[in-house]
Amino acid sequence: MEITKEQQMLLELLKENMLGKAPSVPEERLHGVDWESVYKEARQQAVALQAFDAAGKYREWIPKETYDRWFQSATRVMQNNLRVQQSQNELIALLEKHG
Repeated sequence: MEITKEQQMLLELLKENMLGKAPSVPEERLHGVDWESVYKEARQQAVALQAFDAAGKYREWIPKETYDRWFQSATRVMQNNLRVQQSQNELIALLEKHG
């Protein structure tokens, strides 16, 4: 099975995010990337937030509609993560108080 250009781009975004690297994708590889497919793949793989963080470096290449949708998705993930963290902190406090 061969990896698509969009899957390769997603892997590049995740690498940049995880390693804290500067943008490393040569401009000629950015031509013809279907950013909507990159975004959809990131959502399917549950890494939309991490990929979005690095995708900002390529914003000029990403269609506005896709970028905005990706931003909204990443924001929802972040908000949900904060709610889970808050609930965990409340549960830990209860367990410490009554444990």
